Order: sequence, then C-alpha cells, then structure tokens
Amino acid sequence: MQYPFGAPPVVTATVTGAGWRVNDNVHVAAVATDHAGFQTGDQFGQLDDCPVPFHALG
Repeated sequence: MQYPFGAPPVVTATVTGAGWRVNDNVHVAAVATDHAGFQTGDQFGQLDDCPVPFHALG
C-alpha cells in the first residue's frame, strides 16, 4: 500500500460475481495499517475462492 492508514481501518467486504450463493461467505481475517486479509468459503462451509470487493475506512 502506497499510503498506509495512521491506525488500523474499519474493513467491510462482500462476495459478488456470477454463480455465488447466499451461503457463500467472506471473513475479514486480519487488518493492519497497510493490509487486510480475507478468508472466503462456499455454501458448504469449505474454503473457496470468491470475488471479494471491500472498503477500508479510517
């Protein structure tokens, strides 16, 4: 990140894209001043790759 936050920001995320299901999920797993980490899962509770747009506000 070129301009890190002065303190860890508030991060929100959602799953989007064609073919996603209501039970697909994204969890904000880590937040720091210069990065955020996400874990995504499918409708069966298994880890899965999903498109995840997010916002970081701080």
